[in-house]
Amino acid sequence: MDIEVGQTINSTEMYKVFYNAPQFFIDAMINNGERKSPKIVTLIVAYSFMILFGATGNVLVIFAALKKKSMRSVRHIFICNLAVSDLTLCTFAMPFTLTEVVTLYWPFGSGTSFLCKLSSCIPTLCVYVSSFSITAIAVDRYFLIVHPTYNALTKKRALILILCIWVLSFIFALPMYLYRDLSTAGIKFVNTNSSVYIELNQCGETFSVSITYSMVTIIFQCILPIITVSIAYSKIAIQLKSRMNSLSHMTIDKKKLSNEDMRLKKTNQLLVSITFVFAMSWLPLNIFLCVDDYMSQAISRDRNNITFPICHLISMSSACSNPLLYGWLNENFRKEFLEILSCFRKQNTTEDANIIYTEKRPSYRRAVEKRNLTPIIIYTKATSTPISSDNQIMKIETMDISLSGPSTIIPMSPSPSMGSI
Repeated sequence: MDIEVGQTINSTEMYKVFYNAPQFFIDAMINNGERKSPKIVTLIVAYSFMILFGATGNVLVIFAALKKKSMRSVRHIFICNLAVSDLTLCTFAMPFTLTEVVTLYWPFGSGTSFLCKLSSCIPTLCVYVSSFSITAIAVDRYFLIVHPTYNALTKKRALILILCIWVLSFIFALPMYLYRDLSTAGIKFVNTNSSVYIELNQCGETFSVSITYSMVTIIFQCILPIITVSIAYSKIAIQLKSRMNSLSHMTIDKKKLSNEDMRLKKTNQLLVSITFVFAMSWLPLNIFLCVDDYMSQAISRDRNNITFPICHLISMSSACSNPLLYGWLNENFRKEFLEILSCFRKQNTTEDANIIYTEKRPSYRRAVEKRNLTPIIIYTKATSTPISSDNQIMKIETMDISLSGPSTIIPMSPSPSMGSI
């Protein structure tokens, strides 16, 4: 059936908004929606995976940081704050963006202006919090390593700094709340016998200086943090190299010093990786938004509907990659992750798995661990690790043997008389 399309709009600006809509959006309305196209399905799958993966990973980071007092150091407090902002991006920002990318309009009704404002203000807030948190971590490491005689940042000061980060981020995100609102576009479909009027809502910025705000965002959220972090880590690398050169001429325990410097390098490798991934994740979207605001008439809107979701997915990948970086490069978080996962595995062990084959050897002793009423045979293995010519300490490792899955090595804490490993 041929359809004659006539636009019925509330104002000239609304007409422009709707007239510039991509062709596939108009086709989707006329044909009662094309929600199963390859593009839409791919976007839904990609966003769903990132929401689930990112939320799970950041919850593990937060839980691991709060689980033990030993994990509540100043640096871990900043990492936990970073995970909170990433978790908010995964659970709040991504679902709203996916909905608008798929439908190309605001499907939550005309009485949800407050929700429209929050859908942009909160993600902007969290992006600034993530950027400032990464910067704070780098600056803290700089003073700790390059200027160790300075007063160390205490937990109380760290919490005050985190509060300042959230307040400053809220100030930067406030324009997205004040100058974002719903607009309505109407269209009337007419044929020879009947007509149908459809009214759609769109959530967008209402201020005319969007290019200025985009430039402010890319400067304070990307460029300045990247410059600050790069300078801080360059100074740290120089300091570590100088320390290694001076210590190489001293007649002290070289192995212990080497292990200590290796630990410092791994810590900074973690922070550099987080910063690099963050920069590579958010720069494409910021550049795209600046170009789109500056050359909105020259860029095809249909092309934007392909480019914007890709840039947004790349930016959201930072919220998913941070837990991976913690797991692979941070030994403390990795141990906590394994312990949390092992606890869940033990809780799922069935009570009727009571027969366990144990190889009898003189060097093993058997014991029964009564946890969750499930008998588990464990053995201990003692290995001596020389620290100096005067003393040795015993490193104890235990292995949980379970029929429900592969064995897992879990290090035991040494007794006070043994010292720390």
